[in-house]
Amino acid sequence: MILGTVHIFRGEPWADSGALATAAQLARDEHEFTMFKRLMPCFHAALLTLQGHPRDAISAITGHLPAINASGGHFPLTLILSFLAYAHLRLGETDEGLAAADEGLRIAARNAESFNAAELHRLRGELLRLQGPSASADAESEFRVALEVAHTQEARALTLRAAVSLARLWDSHGDRMRAHDLLAPIYHWFTEGFETTDLREARALLDELEPRG
Repeated sequence: MILGTVHIFRGEPWADSGALATAAQLARDEHEFTMFKRLMPCFHAALLTLQGHPRDAISAITGHLPAINASGGHFPLTLILSFLAYAHLRLGETDEGLAAADEGLRIAARNAESFNAAELHRLRGELLRLQGPSASADAESEFRVALEVAHTQEARALTLRAAVSLARLWDSHGDRMRAHDLLAPIYHWFTEGFETTDLREARALLDELEPRG
């Protein structure tokens, strides 16, 4: 179970998602750990998205959200809603994804729950970017907020994700040097973990952004 959640946070489609599903079933059937009973199906849904099944993930998450809301417990709803927003992003469903991200940010503000705010802002930016050039300025604003929040929290992984998103946007506008100068120092913070999805994507983007000639 722990290994599966690590893969989720690293953005990796863990091959043994069945183990996570089994853990969820055990939590439901054998134990009294209410939080795990509610959360494990949502973590399993997040893995479904990473494995290329975002529609199944959306069905699973939305199917469990009413029970989580009804429980009255302090569940990390902002995290679950970021899973939902990401699944909609993978399907190109911008309105639905923005609704999920906005709800997550409302809950974060209400509960002073800031640990996932950077990722929610980044996802908002990615969803806005899908809406085309008219939303580009708003997307950039969201990426900047995500970068600032993650940096303030000293959340290096989330800072890297936000920097990659912003660098890609700038590169698409032809501002290759600014994109490179943003991403390079953040990438070079890291001294390990270069096999992870986020660092591999950052390295690939940096290679594209390297000055030519």
